[in-house]
Amino acid sequence: MKNKVKINCVDNYTSFHGDKILAEVGKQIKGVYLNEHAYSGILNLNTHLFTLYKCSLNNELAFSQNIDFWKQPSLPFLLQLMPNQHKKLLIKSMNEIDSFFQKNHSVNRSHYRFSFDTNVSITNKGTWRVLVHMQYLQKVPDISYDSCLFTMLTMRKIAKPTPFLRSFYKHPSYKLALFKRGEGRSPCFTQNKINVIKLLALGYSQKEIAARLKCSESNINNTLANTRKKLHLFNNSHLVHYAHCYGLL
Repeated sequence: MKNKVKINCVDNYTSFHGDKILAEVGKQIKGVYLNEHAYSGILNLNTHLFTLYKCSLNNELAFSQNIDFWKQPSLPFLLQLMPNQHKKLLIKSMNEIDSFFQKNHSVNRSHYRFSFDTNVSITNKGTWRVLVHMQYLQKVPDISYDSCLFTMLTMRKIAKPTPFLRSFYKHPSYKLALFKRGEGRSPCFTQNKINVIKLLALGYSQKEIAARLKCSESNINNTLANTRKKLHLFNNSHLVHYAHCYGLL
């Protein structure tokens, strides 16, 4: 499977809570497939601090070499780099999700996903696009806070800022649990585009996809090119990650 890596252990993560959380979280995220270009960590949803993370996430989120962030990675540092409107929408969205779990306390949190699409302004580096996918986790024994597997992909120096988009759904049905159309919900894909992207995610070449779907290779090339252009994406790796973030894979 191209462009994806499978998490088999968390030995290469840094933890603020020692071996116990490493072992318990490792059980929940074992076997999860991630885009190889994405950065990941475990986010404490009560304090918004990263309690478990890969060094690559720390390096990427530090952006402007903020010393405080290096001492303790946190989501607020990302928030302060976002446009005010995006920041307000993200905080509102996370509050709504928190209320959803409070009202539905018996649901298995690990079945739910939240994704958002935003951009950040980096001093002397321009505007970057950020795609984030959050997989909620069941509570770890003896750890009081709620948490999620946080994965992020950045696209650097985009031509212009993109709109804030969000999606909160149940896995594996992909049924949307919150957010109505027109309220910043992620865009819809035709079934044809979904089929093409799924095969692309499985590692098939565009020529092989055309053969499987019984159409011309130029048709597949045009479908992918038009989809990337509509979503302001640079390459097919970003498109696969985007589809994963919004519940299509």
